[in-house]
Amino acid sequence: MNTHKHARLTFARRLEMVKQMTVDGLNAAQAGLDQGVTAQTARKWLGRYLSGGEAALADASSRPARSPRAIDESKALLIVELRRRRMLQSRIARYAGVSASTVIRVLAARAFLASATCSLLSR
Repeated sequence: MNTHKHARLTFARRLEMVKQMTVDGLNAAQAGLDQGVTAQTARKWLGRYLSGGEAALADASSRPARSPRAIDESKALLIVELRRRRMLQSRIARYAGVSASTVIRVLAARAFLASATCSLLSR
């Protein structure tokens, strides 16, 4: 995982800070000061280390666990198929049980609509 350019602590520095607190007996305030972070951040990483070991100090993904706007693939295929049959957006929305904006979003994601059409519809 890539660390962003403004990150105070890399995996190695987190591990070093935690080792200072556990092995060397440094308190969180001093260990944090040595690494350029607050005592609260030092305690946070210490807690993660104590509960999960070195693996808990690794960079975590910021990608969401779920996407509330996502629809079922079967419903997306239905929308595309109905559009191929020349059904209008409002009828597709009623038939599929989704909003008209969802129909547009699905068709745009499938490159089914021309970009000019999408820009007109988003106004």
